[in-house]
Amino acid sequence: MKDLSLETLRGFAILMVVAGYIIKEDLSQGAGHSVISSALHFIYYCLTPIRMPLFTVISAYLYAASPVTRETFSRLVTGKARRILIPFAVVSALQYAIFSFTAVNGPQPIGGIYKVYLWPYEQLWFLLSIFWIFIMVAVIDSFHLMDTRRKWLIGLFLSTAAHLLVHPTPLFSFSGVNYLLPFFLMGYGIRRFSDEFFSGTMIRIYLAVAFFAYPAYIGLFLDPVFARRLPINMHHLLGLMITFSAVPLIFHFRRTVPFLATVGPYTFGIYLFNKVGLVPIKILFAHFEIKNDGLIFVCYWAGSVILAIAIHALMDQHAVTRGLILGMREAPVMIRPPVKI
Repeated sequence: MKDLSLETLRGFAILMVVAGYIIKEDLSQGAGHSVISSALHFIYYCLTPIRMPLFTVISAYLYAASPVTRETFSRLVTGKARRILIPFAVVSALQYAIFSFTAVNGPQPIGGIYKVYLWPYEQLWFLLSIFWIFIMVAVIDSFHLMDTRRKWLIGLFLSTAAHLLVHPTPLFSFSGVNYLLPFFLMGYGIRRFSDEFFSGTMIRIYLAVAFFAYPAYIGLFLDPVFARRLPINMHHLLGLMITFSAVPLIFHFRRTVPFLATVGPYTFGIYLFNKVGLVPIKILFAHFEIKNDGLIFVCYWAGSVILAIAIHALMDQHAVTRGLILGMREAPVMIRPPVKI
């Protein structure tokens, strides 16, 4: 039986991710921006240490329920290739082609379509990065290098140091691996070592760190002159302090919210199709020259999520599209009724 509180987290995480894309890419910035846009950009900034890290932690938490062994390694590689690489390959090409022919995101020559497989492309960079992470962690698990709390802490420390100090190439989204790996290992630890992770002492530490780190982080937003003087690694360190305190607290105190729990099972489809689903809405808004930031945000956010779920549901009903686009081989999900609690 599904953990509805976890489905709630998945729904919450994907809605934050989609909202973040819209705020960053579609709302006015700089001189002349609206009060609504300013408020939303502030919210975007505040949620940056939580949004993608939480999304990644959930993936790791699900994986860590059944870590790979040497006997199951090949099965994991095959399964993740089907579940991640095939949708990545197909949806990247489709999205690039749609953007090329509709020009909603500026000029995008169709001849450059091959670049989607080489460099991070729109939201789909995450799929390639998380695939490499699954393979890396599976190799580590195959050699029992994280089967104790001490070994796991060493891996977490090394990945966090690399996150702060190493700047790998973006080729094949390797830079995303460096960015996401500490959060994946956090989710791994939350699942494997939950007793230590959520002891009374640790909960108090998380609360204290979040209490002091978040005001400092917000201060950087409110004082851009000081923020520019602060070394970039200090920005990243402050963000990590928030991530490593706030995300465990969110996990620990999670509850079931019926609406979010209903959205949760469609997380993958929403991630795949939210930008494609946004295309007709952008065309409509451009046609009627609608430029109100509040209306743009609400309609883009709700519309892209609804259309992404509709596309997911449609693809889920046919064996070919379920395999080639969703990377699935099991029976269709079907539209679920509202969750009751």
